[in-house]
Amino acid sequence: MKRRVALVATLVIVALCLGGLFGRLWAQKTGSLMDSLQTFSRVVDIVMSTYVERINPDKMIRAGIRGMLSSLDPHTEFLDERDFKELQVMTEGEFGGIGIHIGIVDKQLTVISPIEGSPAERAGIRGGDRIAQIEGKSTEDYTTDDAIKVLRGEPGSKVKIGIARPGVKDLIPFELTRAIINIKAVPYAALLGDGIAYVRLADFSKTAGDEVGHAIDSLFHAGATKLIFDLRTNGGGLLAEGRDVSDLFLPPGEVIVKTAGRIPDSKHEYVAETQDAHGDQYPLVVLVDRAS
Repeated sequence: MKRRVALVATLVIVALCLGGLFGRLWAQKTGSLMDSLQTFSRVVDIVMSTYVERINPDKMIRAGIRGMLSSLDPHTEFLDERDFKELQVMTEGEFGGIGIHIGIVDKQLTVISPIEGSPAERAGIRGGDRIAQIEGKSTEDYTTDDAIKVLRGEPGSKVKIGIARPGVKDLIPFELTRAIINIKAVPYAALLGDGIAYVRLADFSKTAGDEVGHAIDSLFHAGATKLIFDLRTNGGGLLAEGRDVSDLFLPPGEVIVKTAGRIPDSKHEYVAETQDAHGDQYPLVVLVDRAS
């Protein structure tokens, strides 16, 4: 009986020691996080109360979130409601506007590329053009969001922009009529001759896999034996469409992409499933640039 009491007492002591150890570790972990959050809160409070200009707290907190995530890797982003709607517009492939992909290059609002068949392309706007003015106002401090708000609008309405083009001294004025922009994942595909097929994939929107597959099938049935696959200025898109496009070029069982994370449901391995319709031995050239 004494041995049993001693054994129980020993187990209780061990449990208390382990419990104390784990408790201290947990306290250190949560304490460190709380200390960091308190530091952040103090900085926000100091800035809000002493900065020379009045600060929008929501704007500052969102900037802080983006800064925090930017320290992880280039692809982890915070999407607020407006950003998420913009992502949906681009992946759904239809919106009202003038039809350009824009970005900030050297701190200037820049046309990355016009969308094929859009008002911007028909008017002669080119990739690399700098949008210096919108409706007569300078775009010097514009973000891409600022520009999108002004350039998007009801089909049939007009917008005036001033373009600064390398090699041209003066601004080039354009008055563009907004239209419904239907973004085709494959805006152009053709048989160039000598059995060479050319397929341009502009983005990985929701129809990319079907459009690329249809284009390749049509061109190879028309006599193509080689392929140029153009991914220049393709900024990406949906993971599912990236998988489906890759499946067109890889043999069954080949790993396309893996996703990983600490949440069990985030771990996936996507493999090619379909047999290549046209074999895997034809010459293939893939075109990319720094905007791909």
